[in-house]
Amino acid sequence: MILSLINNISLLLALSMCYSVILRRWKPDTKAYPVASGILLGLITIAGMMNPFVFAEGIIIDGRTFIACIAGILGGPVSAALVVLIGGGYRIWSIGGVGVLSGIGYLCTSAALGVLYRLWKRDQEEFLHPLHLYGLGLVVSASMMGWMVALPSPQSWHALALCANIE
Repeated sequence: MILSLINNISLLLALSMCYSVILRRWKPDTKAYPVASGILLGLITIAGMMNPFVFAEGIIIDGRTFIACIAGILGGPVSAALVVLIGGGYRIWSIGGVGVLSGIGYLCTSAALGVLYRLWKRDQEEFLHPLHLYGLGLVVSASMMGWMVALPSPQSWHALALCANIE
């Protein structure tokens, strides 16, 4: 579990370094920026799924929901769609399992929440205000817990209890 945490922190550090390269190469208002950021974030999503916390056979917990949300916030709908396609494709074809429906569902929901946040806040001065992002993180976490009901019955309640930290 600690190794998984260290791997995910390393991925976030690598993401920030690679993202700075994208920002130096393309400005956010160009057409190439959302494509490049979507591909990068999609690859980071795959890397995160390769080192997940394995809850049960076919049920993994990782940071892909937050990466998809960040893609929606920073790159908009194109970037978010690429993360969903890349991460969702990997989830379906390489991992499979009973958690595919909920995994794809909360990936899509998180990306959509990021895009909605971008549309709602983009013209405001405090676009990336920490308190607003914290609130968005809580909404993304709640949506992930909502998708846990798509798991097979005994596993869904056990997963909800684990996520709610009540077990």
